Amino acid sequence: VASIVEGDQLTKLQFEQVALTAFLPTDEALGNYTGPHNRQLIQAHMCQSWETFGPVVGNSQASRGKLSGQSCGKLSGQSWETLRPVDTSSVLDVQVVHGHVVPGRALFTRPASLQEEEVESLAFTDNLKVLLRVERVTPRPPPVYYVTSNTVASDQRHQLGTAMAQVARANILVANGVVHLIARRLMTNAESIMSYLKEEGGQLSEFYRLFHEHQQDLLNRLSGAPTPQGWTLFAPNNHAFNMVKADSLETISLNKAKLGELLKLHMVSGRLTTDKIEQQATLKKLEVPTESRDRKLYFNVYREAGGAGGAKLPVVTVEGAGVNATIRTPNIVTNNGIIHIIDRIMDIPSQTVYEKLMSNPEISVTYNLSSQGTWGAQFRDRAQKFTFFVPNDDAWDDVRTKMPSAYKKLVMGEFPQHVRTILQRHLLVGKDLPLTALLALTNNGTLNPASPHTPHLLNMSRGKIMFEMRVQQNANGGSKVLMTRQDVTVSGATTPTSFAFFSTAAILITSAILR
Repeated sequence: VASIVEGDQLTKLQFEQVALTAFLPTDEALGNYTGPHNRQLIQAHMCQSWETFGPVVGNSQASRGKLSGQSCGKLSGQSWETLRPVDTSSVLDVQVVHGHVVPGRALFTRPASLQEEEVESLAFTDNLKVLLRVERVTPRPPPVYYVTSNTVASDQRHQLGTAMAQVARANILVANGVVHLIARRLMTNAESIMSYLKEEGGQLSEFYRLFHEHQQDLLNRLSGAPTPQGWTLFAPNNHAFNMVKADSLETISLNKAKLGELLKLHMVSGRLTTDKIEQQATLKKLEVPTESRDRKLYFNVYREAGGAGGAKLPVVTVEGAGVNATIRTPNIVTNNGIIHIIDRIMDIPSQTVYEKLMSNPEISVTYNLSSQGTWGAQFRDRAQKFTFFVPNDDAWDDVRTKMPSAYKKLVMGEFPQHVRTILQRHLLVGKDLPLTALLALTNNGTLNPASPHTPHLLNMSRGKIMFEMRVQQNANGGSKVLMTRQDVTVSGATTPTSFAFFSTAAILITSAILR
């Protein structure tokens, strides 16, 4: 109980400042409860008043009753059985109505400056805080608009999380403001994940089509009755489908097994909110297993301006099968799980090297360095093929520690020729070698039948790199940079002194013949 209270500011504040009676379950009782351990569970055990009870003797049982409008368990011995919080998914009260109203301003769909702005609703009080946002979800005509309610603080009758509704008819002028007709109620849960996906004309209709036409078994799993564990679905919006080549999507659609693994890569067992992701990703890199065999999702959290008063808001990115996506609309709550809307289809590459560098926060230093001068412009070319062993930010941190002067010169932006010299050692132009091809080289007995694991050489844009496979592990980018101190002071030949690790599914031990 203490860890739940400490992790929720509103509940902690109630325990510190509000007169109440709390019937707190023991750790044993909580261990027997399979539902979510959250604020609603603790509030189901609280009365907003002082209450006293006589001592409990032996195994006598207190009579059943009601606690703060919640269903009550029974007192047995020295501990309470865990009480289930009331189902708030279909609550309709005055606060829900207020959650559909923006006071003091007329919010139209057209001004671009308002499309991503969250504004306070009339339901913005001490205990309940609901933000509203109107956004356009189609980059090209005809425009499709959605309104999103984001409950960032909740009381006992309302749930945290996001609800979305398509705007069926927009900008109806009335004497004291503007009215938008929407297709579903805000602040309440959809019946299931799949019922939300199959909304006619909705922004997830293309993703739903893949389930409906090719994977009925998975569709049934996401349509099922609520369970204590539930699901989390990372759902690409329709715009994500426009970003991939039509023939690539068609090829996968014709292969039922491969399409099934693609869809399962977007499915996680359990309810994973962005708050949980942010909390865990700040401590270490978060890896979450998916329903796709032996494949995980990898999360990063960074902050960018966009909040009220210039505050920086958390942005969550997710990487699966080498594709980076950003969560555009988080925490859509349904009765059987949570939906996060993302802007890419994982497992189908759609980004150029430039877009990949720009979108992955773990390789931001390489992106910034490659943007110096004109050298990095080649990565925008969709017709060209590249194999790029990208140093990650940890690799550049190692350079900053061991060669601080050289690092400072590189990031100043005044010596792009030095950056080019270093990064060309990591780049192979004209070939796109996936990991399987690189592993095949290290295991190819025809290269050297007597020693099939002998390091293999690749001719890079500058010099050669030598690599061999050692162990299985996941990583983003290379953990070392192929450079020497001379790279930012003098030109000329040097001896190989640097080693690097590269992989998306296995580690390749790599060294460079530098020139």
